[in-house]
Amino acid sequence: MSIIKKLTAGLLTLTMIFSLAACGDTSWAIKADKYQVKAGVYIYYELTSYYTAKGKLAKGETDVFKSKIEDKDAKTWIKDDAAKEVKKYIVNEEQFDKLGLTLSDSDKAKIKVTLDNQWAQNGPLFKKNGISEQSMSDIITNTFKQDLIFRKYYFVNGLEPVSENDVKTYYSDNYARVKSIAIQLKDGDGNLFKSDDKAKALKMAEDYKSRATEDNFDNLIKEYKDYYADIVAKATKTDGSSSQTDSSSSEATTEETDQYANESIIAKGDTTPTKKFCDAVFSDAKVGETTIIQDDEVYYVVERLDILKRTDLYESNQNAIIYTMKSDEFTKKMDDWGKALNLTMNDQAINRYDPEKIKLTA
Repeated sequence: MSIIKKLTAGLLTLTMIFSLAACGDTSWAIKADKYQVKAGVYIYYELTSYYTAKGKLAKGETDVFKSKIEDKDAKTWIKDDAAKEVKKYIVNEEQFDKLGLTLSDSDKAKIKVTLDNQWAQNGPLFKKNGISEQSMSDIITNTFKQDLIFRKYYFVNGLEPVSENDVKTYYSDNYARVKSIAIQLKDGDGNLFKSDDKAKALKMAEDYKSRATEDNFDNLIKEYKDYYADIVAKATKTDGSSSQTDSSSSEATTEETDQYANESIIAKGDTTPTKKFCDAVFSDAKVGETTIIQDDEVYYVVERLDILKRTDLYESNQNAIIYTMKSDEFTKKMDDWGKALNLTMNDQAINRYDPEKIKLTA
């Protein structure tokens, strides 16, 4: 055999070896350009997708893999959902680099704390599923990168910053600051009132409304609480004087230390204390006015206050408001960036890490 033939044969042999090695490499699952996702990261997303699928089971279903999830067999749905999460992971890595972002020392310290907590709680389960500590560190780091991308777009001096005026408008339109006197439509034994007693309760509510001012509303709340506590005490044939005195003393202390003790912050769509109450606050209660809201078991005398006057609340929630305002838009950006990715799927790895082999206990 000539030397050229020998070299050619050798190169062919090496090519076959490397090809076989590449085909047999299940250390990665999906990649796009230079961004390669470890198998452990993919397995983690399979694990979380399993629990997402479990949460979508129809009533009475208990076995995930015998069920359909969104018209797919559960195994296919889990694999598809995990692949979607991996795509988001790659998008975060790519955009983070494109924007020239870096993790601060503070970010790195928080990542380390988060990893330590996660590993302390779930380390044995992760290891049993083939998820290494490094893979978990990569996943946590990736979430921090996504947050920095979001901030780069929408926070102060960002690429598409949200103005403070827009944040305040959104906040005051979608959140309400209220105090309320909850006039019960029940007697001391908890029985619902008949029509006559309901009429008396409404008259009481109207009286409280006529007397209410921003300065005395806390006192009116206490006045009604004491009144109703006395009714309950008499109905249960107990002497409520001692506990009532203690309660009054306790409330006085609370009011001295917390001027906002009787306030609630309600968001549009909330259901506490009831959906009817929350909906009526936004549809009927005007800032600076007192309104009566008639609910099924309670008549509320509601004072709606200017939420922007609570500067402490606004300042502590400003960033959270921006997240709420822009989360859908940011998700759309992520989807668009993901569509531009040229993904390579390692079918051998994906087939090897079968969702049905997931270990659910350590």
